[in-house]
Amino acid sequence: MNVRQARTWGRLVGRIGMVFFLIAALAVLDVLSRRFREPLNRAHGLPGQTIAVDGPLEDDVKSVADLGVAVGSPRITVTLTEVHRGYFLGVPRWRGAVAVSGDAPPGTYDFAVHLKGRPANPESAFQVVVHADAAGLRANSPSVLERHLGVSPWLVVLTALPLILLTCGAMFLLSRRYEKLLQRQGQAEIYRINRAEGGFVVAFGLGTKDGLRTGDLLEVSDEEGRTLGLVEVVEVGEADAWGRTRVDRPLTPGCLVSRDRRG
Repeated sequence: MNVRQARTWGRLVGRIGMVFFLIAALAVLDVLSRRFREPLNRAHGLPGQTIAVDGPLEDDVKSVADLGVAVGSPRITVTLTEVHRGYFLGVPRWRGAVAVSGDAPPGTYDFAVHLKGRPANPESAFQVVVHADAAGLRANSPSVLERHLGVSPWLVVLTALPLILLTCGAMFLLSRRYEKLLQRQGQAEIYRINRAEGGFVVAFGLGTKDGLRTGDLLEVSDEEGRTLGLVEVVEVGEADAWGRTRVDRPLTPGCLVSRDRRG
């Protein structure tokens, strides 16, 4: 692999990684925005399906044994499994499951969780919307990805995350390879540019280990190898250096310096 190939592959992998990142970000946005498209007290399912449900409590209840359930139809069976604290605000909540009868017709079924000995509060009502088939369930999904592509946004996120990590690792390896190939040719990429009186001050990855000295004049070129001017080294470290440019045009990160030209 030569310098041009390493640079080309690095940029290609970077773009692929950005695509994976955007896909994951859109999937997360889909998960978050579905909360605004669908009431928190509504769940969807099919006949014969068991649906996980979760809802708020008015009081700080310690156990599901203190709770009762008012069910509006024999077509559904509600089982409460635990009382827990909400992830964000820490308010008390219940968690459970709704078993839908296999012969339940499509429609909306209501139930409410309440403290035993008290009547059910209408504001605590929970709705389970039963659809006739999977196509109807998908068409009414609050998730854009599920509705149009039939894919869970969480599955998209879990799939994209390892791909993002993989591309980040590949970018790191290709970047190191690119830097080493440049160093073998006595070159380095400019990674920082500051404006200064009469030009620019730039930083690049050559130093005393490469034989660089204060006062050296290095040639500046663009990524295509076209000469832009000179850099005079003003400060040198072991692996990095700062220099003042003598170029007539603006520089950009990615331009190269070469120690083949000496002052």
